[in-house]
Amino acid sequence: MVSHLIFMRHAKSLWDDATLSDHARPLSPKGRKDAANIAAELARRDILVNQIWASDSNRTRETGDILMHALPGAQSLHHTYEFYQADTTAVMRFCNNQDEPQGGLIILGHNPAWSELYQFFSGQIHDFPPGSCAVFTRKGKAPEEHWFSADMWESLALILPKDLR
Repeated sequence: MVSHLIFMRHAKSLWDDATLSDHARPLSPKGRKDAANIAAELARRDILVNQIWASDSNRTRETGDILMHALPGAQSLHHTYEFYQADTTAVMRFCNNQDEPQGGLIILGHNPAWSELYQFFSGQIHDFPPGSCAVFTRKGKAPEEHWFSADMWESLALILPKDLR
């Protein structure tokens, strides 16, 4: 059973190489530092993460790698093209077609879908800049509800990179 569900937007990317496609853009130095700070904050709060499901873009791959190396207990990082440029419906469809993972799960991707997922699951509207991390805890397990239903989750924290600098 998933204990924590975390929506995270990739950290800040680098825009200074016009020859790179959007998919190929890497993290900026600030983005690498922000991703490490988010991982440290999750660890400080004892939020354990077992799995990361991420877009396959370069910047989300780099963000995921930083998280995997910095989070105690992180065991797997799965990349999917389905999260790249996905809308909220596509992310919901993907997650609803997955078996429920065990432990903590980070779903790592891009805006605007990630800010919309945060709003849908939390009922709150908030800016969701690069590196933002929304943490939800399980309310309970209702047999008629799928694990990825917003009714199953309660907002615990919204962690913004600027607050950790």
